[in-house]
Amino acid sequence: MRMTKFPERMVKGCMLRMGYNGPLNSANYLKSCFSKPYKFFIHSIVHALSHRKGGYDVMRDYQ
Repeated sequence: MRMTKFPERMVKGCMLRMGYNGPLNSANYLKSCFSKPYKFFIHSIVHALSHRKGGYDVMRDYQ
């Protein structure tokens, strides 16, 4: 199974459309910087795809 990787420009464009108001050049996206309708969506993705036991406030760029 091969992992699908999206272009960085497309990921940044999606973050802007979702109302992200934090720095886009970092590898971490803070959950608190998303607009209100997307916070629960990001929360669900982080919990589903995270490989750690704590620290669910940051979404990595590969997620």
